[in-house]
Amino acid sequence: LFVPSVSVLFTASVMSVISVMVLCFRRNRGRRFRGCSHGYMMPVEEVCGAFVWPSEDLVDGRLVRQVSEDKWDVCRRFEKAGIQEIYVTPMVPFIVPMAVSVILILTVGCPFLSVLC
Repeated sequence: LFVPSVSVLFTASVMSVISVMVLCFRRNRGRRFRGCSHGYMMPVEEVCGAFVWPSEDLVDGRLVRQVSEDKWDVCRRFEKAGIQEIYVTPMVPFIVPMAVSVILILTVGCPFLSVLC
């Protein structure tokens, strides 16, 4: 049904999305807020050393949900404003789901074949 390369990309993208959602739901256990399936709150001092993207920024003193170009500038603005936590999205290297997907496709076949037919 799928060409193997499309099957690998599709499977890897589904695995990537599911892994981010599982990670975020685990980190947000007990907290409920909008966007808890694709991000979590993190202390500002830990953001610069972690593999995350800030999903919030301070624009004219207002908190805005947007992806900024430089996380170090965002961290400095938050520290300067005295805000302790920032909403972040984890960076997931796509090579990991791609490698797992290639192994899965080569050994088992397309896992979505039975679902799509």
